[in-house]
Amino acid sequence: MPVEHSPTANRRKTNPLSFVNTNSASKRLRLSENLTQQSEKLNIESQDTMGTPESANDMFRQLLEGQAAIKKSNQSILEAINTLKSDNITLKKSVTTLQNTVSYLKSENSRLDIEIRKQNIIINGIKDFDGETKQELMETITNLLEEKLFLPGIKLDTAERIPRNYIASKTRPVKIRCLSHSNRNSIMESRDLLKDEESTQLIYLNDDLPKDVRIDRGILRRRMKEAIANKHTWKISYQHNTIEVEGKLYKVIDGELKEAKPKSSVTQTYVTPKPANTSTGRSTQ
Repeated sequence: MPVEHSPTANRRKTNPLSFVNTNSASKRLRLSENLTQQSEKLNIESQDTMGTPESANDMFRQLLEGQAAIKKSNQSILEAINTLKSDNITLKKSVTTLQNTVSYLKSENSRLDIEIRKQNIIINGIKDFDGETKQELMETITNLLEEKLFLPGIKLDTAERIPRNYIASKTRPVKIRCLSHSNRNSIMESRDLLKDEESTQLIYLNDDLPKDVRIDRGILRRRMKEAIANKHTWKISYQHNTIEVEGKLYKVIDGELKEAKPKSSVTQTYVTPKPANTSTGRSTQ
């Protein structure tokens, strides 16, 4: 009997595993193609981003050069700052030196001014009148020296009134200049003879001092009066601008009376005051 061949019968006889193997191979092929495409895509994106290897090297080199430039700039800034600091220190030293120099020159100028004025005497209380001549004023001073101080023969260089425009009604003081220090000292040593309680015209003789010295001495005299009023012991030194009250030493500094260092430190710094410039328990001009 002849055998019949049919398509259906052939399909029934095909190995079922052959279909599975074919399908798996197809999937692997598609997966491989996808991976290849993705890899190419990544390579393209990487090239777009980084460019060629030479471009990457250029970028890296530029980055290093930029860092080196920044470092060099920072170093220059630090050097400039250090230079400014050094200049500032030098400037401060220069300012301190100038301040010390100015202070010394002021002190020296004051000392020279006092030295120039040493032969001068300021007389307060001599009545003046309109039209007074220099000769009349000189005769008035000469009579005062002879009749009140008993100093005949004292020769004066000049005698003149000191203007006081701010108080027109007040008697103007007289400034006289002696021809010698000895004449000047003789007059000042005899000034206590002018303290006549019965006289209606009080006359005072004082040193011719710069304004700042007069102010400092005024401060010392006010403190002295306070000490007298409180019955305190006191010792005043116009030479050193100091006054000692009840064992405490005070000094006039920049127009103010301030407590000074202990006496032990002061005596090491200053020379012994002259009797004419130092007074204990009494006021001196």
